[in-house]
Amino acid sequence: MTRNQEMMIQLGFNGAWRPSADPLVIGAENFCVLQNTRYSPDGSLEGVSGYSAINLKPLTDPDYEYLTTLALCGNAGSRLQDCDEYDPLLGAWIGRADAPAPARSGNMGAGVDHLAFTFGGADTSIYYGIPDSDVLDSVTDVWAARADMVSPARLFAASVVLDSLVYVMGGRYSGGSIQDCDQYNPLTDSWTARADMPSPARREPGYCALNSKGYVFGGYKSSESCSDCDEYNPVTDAWASKSNLIIPRTGACAFTLDGAAYLAGGGNGSIFPTNYQDCDAYDPEGDAWTSMAMMPSPARVYAGAQALEGQGLMYGGGVLTTIRYIKDVDVYDPGLDSWVSREDMPAPGRCQFGSAAIQYS
Repeated sequence: MTRNQEMMIQLGFNGAWRPSADPLVIGAENFCVLQNTRYSPDGSLEGVSGYSAINLKPLTDPDYEYLTTLALCGNAGSRLQDCDEYDPLLGAWIGRADAPAPARSGNMGAGVDHLAFTFGGADTSIYYGIPDSDVLDSVTDVWAARADMVSPARLFAASVVLDSLVYVMGGRYSGGSIQDCDQYNPLTDSWTARADMPSPARREPGYCALNSKGYVFGGYKSSESCSDCDEYNPVTDAWASKSNLIIPRTGACAFTLDGAAYLAGGGNGSIFPTNYQDCDAYDPEGDAWTSMAMMPSPARVYAGAQALEGQGLMYGGGVLTTIRYIKDVDVYDPGLDSWVSREDMPAPGRCQFGSAAIQYS
């Protein structure tokens, strides 16, 4: 067997090839080129429509934008610093650098371009938040501290990205639930107070960005889950109340597909005697909710969610009626109105983590 034949076997392309990203192996001057080539049968180098850790887009489509999602920190019976990235094209999870201390849960996540942010959370008690803001550069896999959140420090808030700005809405602090809405600008590393959310003050809602507006779904108010649905317009800095949820719920997750928001899972009450498998779609144009296919069991709360490659991804969460932390990953297809299971998250199973969608282009 010739050397070229040996290398052709070692570098066989399977549709989602991600070879070593170490420039010392292949030479820095050829780094970006050789990451996207393989040996052809005649021994020459040829381009392929593959992906690499440096250039995560098909060579055949220079305008392609490639999204992944990260699970940041969380709760697995103890608080975590773990950070893991899900690659939808590989259908696999990739370990990332641990978040800085302290380990935390109930933190809010957000992705802006290739940067993944975690804000707040709790390190010792679910009643007392921390103000910490940290950012992961997904290209270098290095974390850096950013400006602390606006007081009061909080956890279990909504977080949405609108026009590359992050909005943190509501949440829990030492004095209870709050209505505060604060904007974070990654370019200036600064926080600005915005219009408060409508009452009731709440924590642990579902949330998403849709049509350049932020939506907050349900959550836990003073003594029970609520069904409130509120829309935030960042241009006017104003809130508008929308049609209530089909069922009140706390700790649900949301993703957006084809101009609609999908709200899945969650529970009722503060200790979740009932966990839900319900998945409901919200149409912002008609301001109406529709029941969709139930998500797979187990029913869960505090999962992560993100739209990737035209489907809705739901991952992790907790079955708090039995205090169980899960690794399940399920994908929703809006065209078929059906769910399928995917490869589990890395151990340990977790809930109450921040989710961040990042973009490679």
